[in-house]
Amino acid sequence: MALIDPPVKVGEEFKDLTDQSGFIPVDRSTLRYRNYDNVYVIGDANNILTPPKTGSKAHYEAKIVADNIIASVKGGERKNYDGSAICAVYASSKKGYLIRMNFEKSNIYGASPLFYEMKKMFTHMYWASLRGFFP
Repeated sequence: MALIDPPVKVGEEFKDLTDQSGFIPVDRSTLRYRNYDNVYVIGDANNILTPPKTGSKAHYEAKIVADNIIASVKGGERKNYDGSAICAVYASSKKGYLIRMNFEKSNIYGASPLFYEMKKMFTHMYWASLRGFFP
């Protein structure tokens, strides 16, 4: 079996912001760029390499950033990003795994037909959303 994934890169328009890793450096707890209080970098562009870059990780990062922007406007406690990500992956033609991870540990659940169906539904919804509609 071969798993082939194109390399993740920061767009040319952001190359001047990258460090030696080729990604934009952030504080891994706050997702802030350098010493700026109001500049955040999430997803594939930031230099957090573990857990792996996934859409789920970007989702959790975005949630923390949004909550912290609201906290800075309305007042309130800021949250820290803990590296959370979750994804379902295919294990065979009828089973899948569920993987939960953060900065401290990773857990894998399955192989199970339930996780296979979760992955199948997510894939369907993802491509439908890119086309501009949901089934």
